[in-house]
Amino acid sequence: MSDNRTPEQIEEELRRARQDMQDTVDQLAAQLDPKVKVQEFKDTAKVKSQEFKESAKVKGQEAKVKAQSLFEAAQAGDTKAIGTFAGAAGALITALGIAYFAKRN
Repeated sequence: MSDNRTPEQIEEELRRARQDMQDTVDQLAAQLDPKVKVQEFKDTAKVKSQEFKESAKVKGQEAKVKAQSLFEAAQAGDTKAIGTFAGAAGALITALGIAYFAKRN
């Protein structure tokens, strides 16, 4: 198989190949740059933080609605709701007692 390319064509192919390799090296260097990695981490953390904040807000609102509903049911005499409040109060008192005695020792 013979090569009918001129020296100029070969030189141009080599120039393009060198430029392609340089572009690849530059892309890899940019991807591995610590400053870029730190910024990517910051951006990801910011997004995750915002998602968590929004999720916590929604869950807090849902818990508030459930607590209001439970309180209204207890006021209306619903024995299950009253029992739930009594259990929660007992758990709170127990937790406070444990914390108090743990702090004393």
